Amino acid sequence: MGLKPFPAGLNALPASGFVALSLVGEEDTLDMATMDGLAKTLGASSEARLARFSHAPRRAQSLRVRLMAKAVTQKVDPTLEFVEVPPESPRLEGEKETIYTSLAHTVGVVGAALSIKSETAPQGRLFLDCEVMRPKTPAQLTRLLSFMAEGLFLEPFKAFADNHNEDETLAFFYSLWGAYECCVKANHRYGLSMTERFIPRVVEEKGRVLIQGWDKVRRVALPLSLLTIPQGEHTVLVSVLDTVEGASPPPLYVVSTLL
Repeated sequence: MGLKPFPAGLNALPASGFVALSLVGEEDTLDMATMDGLAKTLGASSEARLARFSHAPRRAQSLRVRLMAKAVTQKVDPTLEFVEVPPESPRLEGEKETIYTSLAHTVGVVGAALSIKSETAPQGRLFLDCEVMRPKTPAQLTRLLSFMAEGLFLEPFKAFADNHNEDETLAFFYSLWGAYECCVKANHRYGLSMTERFIPRVVEEKGRVLIQGWDKVRRVALPLSLLTIPQGEHTVLVSVLDTVEGASPPPLYVVSTLL
C-alpha cells in the first residue's frame, strides 16, 4: 500500500473503497471565525457537531477531514451531504449513493476511509487510524498496552520486546495500537457482540499483527494494511482495516492541502 496522487477525475467509488490523506502541517492556523464559516458549508448536522469542540486544534482537524472527504466524493455524487452519527464517523448521503466514512487525524495528518454498502459490508468496509509514532520508554509502552483490550497484547508484546531493538519494538507497539483502534471502530459501527467482534491477534514469532473475527460461528482473518509517512520531525503510522475477508489493500491517495 503506497501513496498516490488523488485522481481528479474520480467519478465512481471503487467497490473496495479508498483512503484519502491530507498533510496539513504540524500547527493549524485556522482561527475560530474561519472555522465557523467553513463549517456552515458542510451542512447543519456537521456544523452542530463541530461547534461542540472547545479545543481549537481538534476542531480544526475535524473540520479539515470533513472538507477533504466531501471534496474527494463530489464527482461521485454532487448531492452528498454529511449525516452525523456521534460518536461514530459521519455518513455522506446523497440521491445516488450513501458513503460510509472512517475519519482519523493526528499531528499534521487528516485521513478518511470511504466505502459503500455491500452485501458483505452493510455499514461500509474500511476503518482507519492514524498515530504519531512518538518514542516511549518500555515502562510507558507496557502501561499503555495494559489499558488496551484488558491487556490483550501484553504478553506477546513483552516476548517481542525481549528479542528486538527499540525501533522495532516501537513500530510493533504502534501496529498493535492501530489494529486495536480500527477494530474498536468496526465493532462499534457494526454493533457486534462479544462473541462476534473483530479482535487483533499477534501471530508468528516475527510479531505480525492479524485481525481475527467471527461471522456468526465462522472465524475469519481480515486484512490489515500499514503505512508509515514522514511528517516533519515525526513519523505517522496509517492503519487500515478491511472487514471483507481476503481483500487486497484499498487505494490510498494523498490530497493536496485544501486550505
